[in-house]
Amino acid sequence: MKISYRWLSDYIEHSKTPHEVADFLTHTGLEVEDVQDYASLPHSLEGVVVGEVTDVKPHPDADKLTITKVNAGTGELLQIICGAPNVKAGQKVAVALVGTTLLPASDKPLKIRKAKIRGVESAGMICAEDELGLGNDHSGIMVLNEDLTAGMPLKEALELYEDTVLEIGLTPNRGDAASHIGVARDLAAYLRKKIKYPDAGHFKIEEESFNIKIKIENRQDCPRYAGVVLSNVKVGESPKWLQNRLKAIGMQPVNNVVDATNFVMLEMGQPLHAFDIRQIAGNEIVVKRAEKGAKFITLDGKTRELTGHELMIWNAEIPVGIAGVMGGENSEIKDDTTTIFIESAFFDPTVIRNAARHHKLHTDAAFRFERVVDIENTIYALMRSALLIGEIAGAKVSSRIFDEYPYRIERPEIRFSFQYLNKLTGSEVPSQEVVEILEHLEYQILHRDKEGLQVAVPLYRGDVTRPADLAEEVLRIYSLNRISFSNNVKSVLAYTHGDNKEDWNESTARYLSSNGFFEILSTSLSNSEYLKYLPENEQVAPVEILEPLSEELDIMRTTMLFSGLEALRYNINRQQRDLKLYEFGRTYRKEGFEYIEEQHLAIWITGNLRSLAWNDQEKEADYYFAKGILQMILKQSGMSSFEFDRLKAGSLAYGQFLELEKKSFAKVGKVKPEIVAAFDIGQDVFYADIDLDLLYQHQRGQKVHYKPVSKFPVISRDLSLLLPSSAVYEAVKQEIVKAAPNMISEVTAFDVYTGNKVEQGKKSYAVRIIFRDEEKTLKDAQIDRVVERMIENLEKNLNAKIRK
Repeated sequence: MKISYRWLSDYIEHSKTPHEVADFLTHTGLEVEDVQDYASLPHSLEGVVVGEVTDVKPHPDADKLTITKVNAGTGELLQIICGAPNVKAGQKVAVALVGTTLLPASDKPLKIRKAKIRGVESAGMICAEDELGLGNDHSGIMVLNEDLTAGMPLKEALELYEDTVLEIGLTPNRGDAASHIGVARDLAAYLRKKIKYPDAGHFKIEEESFNIKIKIENRQDCPRYAGVVLSNVKVGESPKWLQNRLKAIGMQPVNNVVDATNFVMLEMGQPLHAFDIRQIAGNEIVVKRAEKGAKFITLDGKTRELTGHELMIWNAEIPVGIAGVMGGENSEIKDDTTTIFIESAFFDPTVIRNAARHHKLHTDAAFRFERVVDIENTIYALMRSALLIGEIAGAKVSSRIFDEYPYRIERPEIRFSFQYLNKLTGSEVPSQEVVEILEHLEYQILHRDKEGLQVAVPLYRGDVTRPADLAEEVLRIYSLNRISFSNNVKSVLAYTHGDNKEDWNESTARYLSSNGFFEILSTSLSNSEYLKYLPENEQVAPVEILEPLSEELDIMRTTMLFSGLEALRYNINRQQRDLKLYEFGRTYRKEGFEYIEEQHLAIWITGNLRSLAWNDQEKEADYYFAKGILQMILKQSGMSSFEFDRLKAGSLAYGQFLELEKKSFAKVGKVKPEIVAAFDIGQDVFYADIDLDLLYQHQRGQKVHYKPVSKFPVISRDLSLLLPSSAVYEAVKQEIVKAAPNMISEVTAFDVYTGNKVEQGKKSYAVRIIFRDEEKTLKDAQIDRVVERMIENLEKNLNAKIRK
């Protein structure tokens, strides 16, 4: 969004440069993305002044040249040779003084010097339009207004306009800043200045010749609708100052009526629309939904088929505009229009957004209505526009203000604690500054005590609903740069326990990040085309976007898998092939008439875990690394024991999953090669996913127990086993532990072999068992008896053989 520096300065007195203002606004949260100088001419006219021709006589040696005497305000008459046929004594003309460099329409710079032309000295140049770059006319010199003063800079005489334009990246919640006054409000608060609001106090009704009946059929779509009738309107070109203001920020002037409504919208943030009163059949305005399938021609001349969801402005017979988006061709202000009805209203943002997106009408009005306009500003903007049109188009107010607003919306109230703010920042923000900032931002202080404030929130800030929002308002003006930080180093245990989900998320994020993972944040929108990669057992009914921004983002994601694959593809295409990513996010699905939203933690691993080095070898990511990460997360969640089951066919080629309360809540495995290939990823990808909603429920009842490290030594034994190839490690571990659960602290498989040195249908395991007693030192004889029981269990239950 573009903001004019000169225009902004109309509402607040300051001595700051455009770049200083840009810096201040960025500090307040209105990020200025660009600062550009603007001029109504693309180049300067420095050195060009108004001159008065006092004498003209023929050149003695050239039939087409004349010798002129010109008063250019220099204190003496200049002699200038001129070749234009239309030069005459008494004219006011444009004179380029000696030393001036002109950039004419040909774009070839021309330096003005003293010269002799056919033997006669010439000190300057009387200019034609094209020689000044003001147009292409070279038929004669420019003849200026007779009332101009000799010596006046030409750019002042022509009312050439210069400005600086600030490009603000406006966030969706800051509809209040979609205007010059809205931006000035933040700047005034930052500088602790007062805003000079345009005066609408002299608005008066000159006659009540017209009565317009307003009817709103759906008050949820339109809580307030107001208007006024102006007569004696003389439609024509806007004055230069108004045209300059609009052009500077990229808006083309149309006529004085339309330009005035646009000016007030850009000034106050309230979109307005002017209707030719001849099109208000029956002197009636009806606000209601469109008829499905009906055709409507908008101001841009295009015929649009209505869906039935658009909010329309009707007269007594037909629609005359798509509310908040664009007027109809049948209501356009024409050259012969003499009476108009100006509309000022509040429309539901969602209704406006849907209509604008569907019909691809991204108008300035829709931009503001989508972000919520100030309903309290409706009448003020209406009066301001009526006064402006009266000033520039000779209009007079010919009706009362019609204001349909039966159910007044009250300002919400928030209790705000000074202690809460200081705890949030970690430093003390002076309470008097808090009050001053809120008052400058036009929050109403209803009550103040030593603990805090009772604050009424202005309706222009519909997103401020909690104390945290008020704290943000204060801090963005107070400046985060003023918040001090302690030099003390603080530390917390890596494990955080309790019902606090944020604590668990933070603890888990720290664990993953410390192990080389990077957190990503992706959109919850997804591509319905991805669903074809999911097998039937993972298919769910997606939540579809009614008016998608693009064909690629038409549903809410049903799985976290594809978001990460997109991130992997993006990085791999930029030569980043060794990746470990994680994301906390949500998935969505429909079940009948119910919408289900679930929280997940997803992990993606691909490429090498370690890079090649002189003292180490590359190690490629594998399934067991991914499973180990998942197991550690679960252990940190208080889940001391869990048993994985083998995954059935799905989006993972192989892997395992865990059940909790007969529901699958975690899984890990290798993504199917065909899915990986569909994302143009030419390497294996391992994926893990946890249903956080189920995990939080389970974690709520968990308690963590701590015990001291044992004082007694450990003893280890190794077993070499020959097993059927169908045996799984988990079963081997269970049979080993079963022999002496209180003495065995750890079981690890350190070698697995399935080559030609063992008989067909068999595999070899090498297992190390760690023994420890918490109360005494174990003896070899004790250990030997336990090992014998282990071997017996393995031979009997798993058909194992001990290899010597």
